[in-house]
Amino acid sequence: MNKVLIRGMLVISLMVLSCSNVSAAQTKYIGGGLGNATWDLEPLGNELEDAMVFRGFIGMREDNFGWEGELSFSTHDWKNTSGEASHTAAHVVLSGVGFLPLFESMELFGKIGLNFWGTSVDYQGDIYEGDNGIDLALGFGISFNLTDKVMLRFEHQSLPGLGDGIDEGDVEQNSVNIAVNF
Repeated sequence: MNKVLIRGMLVISLMVLSCSNVSAAQTKYIGGGLGNATWDLEPLGNELEDAMVFRGFIGMREDNFGWEGELSFSTHDWKNTSGEASHTAAHVVLSGVGFLPLFESMELFGKIGLNFWGTSVDYQGDIYEGDNGIDLALGFGISFNLTDKVMLRFEHQSLPGLGDGIDEGDVEQNSVNIAVNF
């Protein structure tokens, strides 16, 4: 999982640097949020508890199209283990974003991109590197402009195909986010 986080920090750093060279007609934003993550592992049927997801993102848009980079992670306990065993998932998601304004202060958005992911398993205090890969990322949500600079976003994101070295499953994230235009 450390490889994923290092790659993610590098990609997001490059995105921040690229934002400094954009024209004034483009809007740049940065934000973060919290939410719920569900990870259903199959085929062995390991049921995991839902977990809190932590997200940070940066993006740039021109009119109704743009791109976004995200770093997020969540830790899921196995059901009925009292935290003796858990899975951690880390994601670096790079997406194209489309925006559909509904009113002056509200818009819908949709995202499609790539999820660079890594997992680890903590089994009774021993940490094992799970798996890593690249899969599709899909998302949608609604955004409200609280001020000219601050947005409140509600988002759902689907991250399929994550493995732990044995099982494979999909992560679904629902989050509340604040973004700031700069």
